[in-house]
Amino acid sequence: MREITKEMIAIYNIKKLKYDFMGYTFKRIDDLSFHHLIVPHKDCKKYGLGDGYLI
Repeated sequence: MREITKEMIAIYNIKKLKYDFMGYTFKRIDDLSFHHLIVPHKDCKKYGLGDGYLI
């Protein structure tokens, strides 16, 4: 698991929520993936949020 993923899990208290930012539930914290916790490049550009990932 990426370090940024671990940080985001802690910052947003994902363990307590029991679902990721896309609305998917999980049983184990290891089931979470980075791409479900960020706004992708294409959507950042689409919504005028810049060129990179947005936390």
